[in-house]
Amino acid sequence: MTRAKFCLCNLWISAALIFLLPSVLLGQIELEPQGFFETPGFAFLVYHNDYFEGKRGGLDMFLHGMRVLDAGEVVCLGADGRYYAFDATEIGKRAVDLGKGICALPGKIKPLDINYKIIARTDGQSIILTTEFEKPIDWKKVTSVMLKLEIYPPSLFQLFTAASA
Repeated sequence: MTRAKFCLCNLWISAALIFLLPSVLLGQIELEPQGFFETPGFAFLVYHNDYFEGKRGGLDMFLHGMRVLDAGEVVCLGADGRYYAFDATEIGKRAVDLGKGICALPGKIKPLDINYKIIARTDGQSIILTTEFEKPIDWKKVTSVMLKLEIYPPSLFQLFTAASA
């Protein structure tokens, strides 16, 4: 099994949390029975929804009721030059394990035969994301694999990038 780890509380997000949301740092982030992570003023969702074009899933982060992070898709750039994202992805049902404190979202990039799981867990202060691939990536078919995260609104993105400079 191949793993890639992404920590959401790196330097720039940590700096933004310190400046914007002192109350977030005072509470412990916990996985709730409904399958989302929460502490006062902070929520992190691993979701799967049904839409007309199929099941979609990903990640959302809210700070004091404002959505500041979205997406959480695994996307690939194929050796054929094609970008494999929304139209090529199949999402499974979210799984919550309260005993282990994890929430996982399985997915598949069908044309490239890539099966993966995005797994979220907390240490109480951070959300840690791990992307597990069922088998090693075939680098003859794929030139890059990415975990796509969108940070917004723009005013917060500018603050995050200024904090990391």
